Amino acid sequence: MIRFLITIVICVAHCGGAAAPDRVAWLRGELNRHDRLYWEELSPEISDSEYDALAAEWRDLTGRQWRAGDIEAEWTDRVAHRTPMLSLEKLHTEVDWHRFLGRMERRGVAPERFRLEPKYDGVALSLVYKRGELAYALTRGDGREGRVVTANVLRVSAIPEIIPALQNWQVVEVRGELYATLAQFERINDWRSAMKAHPYPLPRHAVAALLRVNDIGTLPEKTVSFVAFELRSAPRHWEPESQSETIQWLESLGFAVPKPSWEHLAKDEVLKKVSQFAELRHRLNYPTDGLVIKVEARNQQEQLGHTARAPRWAAAWKYPGETAVTEIQSIVESTGATGRITPVAHIRPVNLEGVTVHRVSLHSRQIVENHGLQPGSIIRIHLGGGIVPAILLDQKAVTGK
Repeated sequence: MIRFLITIVICVAHCGGAAAPDRVAWLRGELNRHDRLYWEELSPEISDSEYDALAAEWRDLTGRQWRAGDIEAEWTDRVAHRTPMLSLEKLHTEVDWHRFLGRMERRGVAPERFRLEPKYDGVALSLVYKRGELAYALTRGDGREGRVVTANVLRVSAIPEIIPALQNWQVVEVRGELYATLAQFERINDWRSAMKAHPYPLPRHAVAALLRVNDIGTLPEKTVSFVAFELRSAPRHWEPESQSETIQWLESLGFAVPKPSWEHLAKDEVLKKVSQFAELRHRLNYPTDGLVIKVEARNQQEQLGHTARAPRWAAAWKYPGETAVTEIQSIVESTGATGRITPVAHIRPVNLEGVTVHRVSLHSRQIVENHGLQPGSIIRIHLGGGIVPAILLDQKAVTGK
């Protein structure tokens, strides 16, 4: 049985009139707190969009990109990435799409062909092969350095440790996403239940947690999947002309690659596929909240380059989340891994994005009291951004039965 802990949308008040240094300090504290709630407590309090708004304000005030992976700074055994692992610009509307095109054109590049592939929701990995043998696997970390997770990755996935076709090549770096299908997520939580441990709230959390286990002998074997979608270093005598050619080559090496995908699409075809995928994604067996749009021609990618935080030739189209109305059946208290006590509501099961939702984190007794939540309360559940779920609390969303 798949169980999700659904988060409540909590409005973050702006500290009006506060001096910039005070606001920066507050933002640093809030972002660190939400990072820990998300990755350690497995009980996020805000949606992706609200977190992004805090990170954007941090960037505007400090001129620096907030790195969610900074929480990994406490871990040892870190290695610098050969090139930075960047994030993707987010698109939500047709206006955003045309602005994305306009920014490229203003740099003297007018791409005519694009590649589209699903945006997998898991943990980004860098795999570095030397003479055909996996030298190490790194998490994204802060984008500059990542944590070495080679042993965990080889234990929980089917990533190839040796690739004979690469034995004559000094270094090849493959990037992609380690993720759990819905069936794999269910099996992982069955394993957790057998250990008398709390189930993971999201597939993304499950994958991240498996990579953080020190005693790898306790981990279930071959329980998650990896999809390769980027080549960062390859022999100089081999230069793919298109993104799709790169993907074909990665597949020939034995890697799983993004599917479904669309190659060499004209500009006017992109939005049509975006619209079609909005429905198709619900039939996939893995979590996704959008599409990644990439310029097809590799020479144009090189001409466009990247900013400090994202490539100029790629973006992620994010879909709005689904909503559903359900009823609270009971409220119990749950103790997290760090001893934090959280009220949890058992709800009438509802389906969102193909996943059956059974449980809801209410986060604090104060929230329960302020909104009068009790068995019989009717709530509206929103899957914010398609991945981070939320309860919409307003006069229309919560009523007595």
